[in-house]
Amino acid sequence: MSLFLRNLCLVWAVFFLSSSAHSFVISSGDQRISLNAYLSYYEDEKGLLELDDVVQLQRDGRLVENNEETLNFGFSDSVYWVRVSFSFADFLNSTESWIVSLDYAPLRNIDLYVLNGESIEHIKAGTDQPFNSRPILYRNFAYPLVNQGGSEYELWLKISSDSSIQIPLTLWPSQIYFEEETLSSYGWGIFCGILLALTLYNLFLYVSVKDPTYLFYVMYLLGMSGVVLFLNGLGFQLIWPESEEVNRYALLVFSGLSILGALQFSRSFLGTRKLIPSFDKLIVSMTVLATAILFICVIFVDVSFPKMSGSIAALFSVVLIITGLKTLRRGSPTAPYFLIAWSLFLGGILVYLASVFGVVSTNFFTETAMQFGSAAEVILLSLGLAQRIKVDRMLKYEALESKHHSIIKWQQAEKKLLERASYDTLTSLPNSTLLYKCIEDLKAEPNGAIKSFGLVVIHFNRFHEINKTLGKSNADLLLIRASDRLSHEAGRVDNVLPVDRTNDYFHFLSVLDGVSFAVLVGMSSDTQAPNHVAEKLLDVMKKPIEHEGMFIDIDAIAGIALFPIHGQDMDALVQHAAIALETSKKTSQKITTYSSDQNYYSTRRLSLMGDLAKAIESDELTLFLQPQFDLTTSEVVGAEALLRWSHDVHGFVRPDEFIPLAEKSGLIRSLTAWVIERVMQFDKKLQSLGHNIQLSVNISAKNIAEVNFVTNTLDSLVKHGVAPERIVFEMTETTMMDNPEKALSVLNDLSDLGIQLSIDDFGTGYSSLSYLNQLPVDELKIDRSFVTDMVQNSQNQKIVEMTVNLAHTLGLKVVAEGIEDRETMVQLQTLGCDVAQGYFIGRPMPEEAFLSWLEKQSNSKIRSISSRAIK
Repeated sequence: MSLFLRNLCLVWAVFFLSSSAHSFVISSGDQRISLNAYLSYYEDEKGLLELDDVVQLQRDGRLVENNEETLNFGFSDSVYWVRVSFSFADFLNSTESWIVSLDYAPLRNIDLYVLNGESIEHIKAGTDQPFNSRPILYRNFAYPLVNQGGSEYELWLKISSDSSIQIPLTLWPSQIYFEEETLSSYGWGIFCGILLALTLYNLFLYVSVKDPTYLFYVMYLLGMSGVVLFLNGLGFQLIWPESEEVNRYALLVFSGLSILGALQFSRSFLGTRKLIPSFDKLIVSMTVLATAILFICVIFVDVSFPKMSGSIAALFSVVLIITGLKTLRRGSPTAPYFLIAWSLFLGGILVYLASVFGVVSTNFFTETAMQFGSAAEVILLSLGLAQRIKVDRMLKYEALESKHHSIIKWQQAEKKLLERASYDTLTSLPNSTLLYKCIEDLKAEPNGAIKSFGLVVIHFNRFHEINKTLGKSNADLLLIRASDRLSHEAGRVDNVLPVDRTNDYFHFLSVLDGVSFAVLVGMSSDTQAPNHVAEKLLDVMKKPIEHEGMFIDIDAIAGIALFPIHGQDMDALVQHAAIALETSKKTSQKITTYSSDQNYYSTRRLSLMGDLAKAIESDELTLFLQPQFDLTTSEVVGAEALLRWSHDVHGFVRPDEFIPLAEKSGLIRSLTAWVIERVMQFDKKLQSLGHNIQLSVNISAKNIAEVNFVTNTLDSLVKHGVAPERIVFEMTETTMMDNPEKALSVLNDLSDLGIQLSIDDFGTGYSSLSYLNQLPVDELKIDRSFVTDMVQNSQNQKIVEMTVNLAHTLGLKVVAEGIEDRETMVQLQTLGCDVAQGYFIGRPMPEEAFLSWLEKQSNSKIRSISSRAIK
């Protein structure tokens, strides 16, 4: 009858748990998920409760919610019941295999109850259970889950242990779990490999010199290796998986072996018998005592081995440090190594024990503090042991080193003189002197040799921003690594010609200036070879460069000039390659080959610069306006002012051609003043017609740098009677980053006037979020490159969504430009975008045409457009 009642209770528990609300929904299938924040627990002090008992306690609300980073109960005789529940989102049905892992190996008894729907599964594990009983044969306890689309799980853990009870619970996609576990295994393998290598090395020294010091050290290393293998679970997994009894006593046995080895090693290593004979006797007595305690505990006493082992290890470490201090005062040459080594080890033990007892939070550092402390300790002690051999060898070579010292210094001085003349001092690459010589040699080649070649210049764009951010010394280190990568790749690419050769080593890359590098490419058989080489060099720079834990992207661009088409000497080739680089910067192209129409000093550009000044003075430019549509109210709320120029000779001149000309020639100030004046006049006309919309004007870094820009703007507003809030000034991220302090000051003054400020082409610049948060901006304008194909490109859609969320978090309005179809508009409405701009709403129009268009747009029609878009 009792069995029947028990089964009935379990069925009731399953029904209750499966019907309970899940703590959270798993909505991401590509990353680990820590379950610690979702755990609740109950302390069963007597250890008498069963699953149906704690289910009732949970139903009564008596479980405690976990508020710590990791659930850590320290050393406790209680039994702990831990609960977590979750479900998988329906769209994760393609990710079928998951792993729940308990990433703390020394737990003695683990009972896992897995509830899925109306089924319940019970698994027993822990250090006292056979290793092959685990669902997954890994060092930490792990259990596989299967998500078949919307699966729901309720997990109960019943845990007791004589070690510290820590419960770091994690949910993994199976592939990521096994990848992480493999990497972790590599790390532990390296650590254990270091201990093994040191063990073999010192064993070899013992065999060679018959010094017992090395044998005692080997004993200590073996004991320490066993302790580490037990604590991380690798010993149970790989060495004694069939012997859970061995696992039970492993920690005490191995820690005892390490303590005995350490005590005897310290006596021999420090020479305590001669330096401190009275204290040496105490060490011998403690060795005997430690051996007796070890024997009694293993054979007769049932104690908490982890607590006892850690406490004894900490106590004996203190004794050993005292020993080191005493011998240091007596002048022992090896005492400094010993003191530093054991201090590190003791520090690691104390941090680990603090974690075990719950004094500090459990994390990667606290969990591995003892291992890292022991690794540092054994390495330093090995260095101390090697010190004896090192001193002897140094004495033998000292005379020989003195003999050759003067010769070496002379050779180094000669080498430095040569390098200064022909090599860059920072990167050690050939400089422009060697490049010039190489070009002259190529030009002088006899018939049948290379008759044409290309000069490819690789430039690190915006590197000055890295310099300002990291400082010159760090930026120099980054530049060295980047140039090394370029140089290595240049030597592997076909058709690249060597610039110089030293000691049978060919240099294929040379330095033109601080952040520009050049390669020469032969074109005898392939006229496209320079472009292919540039593509290879830029591809290798796409991978970020690691520097002090940071991964830094370097934006590299390329300019190409060809001999003899673009120049007959190095000066002409470098000049034309530099012009091609400027074109790359302006057009966002990565590779540009020089052509005459790129030259800003060409006849066309000189003509356009002169004619642009006349066009501004003669009022020959035309103001166009492109409407902006509020996605919430379905109204036209603004328009962007755009410039158009129809030249008498050259016809229509694109803005992306004449505006850079204006910035280079200084005409941008008068050009912007012309636009602001026309916008003010047009706004006055809008007000008279009853249209309440904002007009957006683009301003550049040159405008922000003007001394009287704010004053002139205010005068124009007053002159035309325009309210400042009706005007929006748009500027790009790079505009503001040219001079952040000046930009911030000017923008604050403009904002104080009441003018609205907008960041144009947001997402294509390099401004930081911290700087963005300081700017008095009112809106972000998402660049059209992200908006136009966001329906087809999920990555761009995510970028737009993140930008909208970021802007709203900062209290900013969001404008999306480049909307060319209904689907894009619907998607932006769904994402919560505020204002839309693009051909789907309206193309740029002259002033009168815009007014006519605006008059035709009644509220009903605008809403009709919105309605059709939503459908």
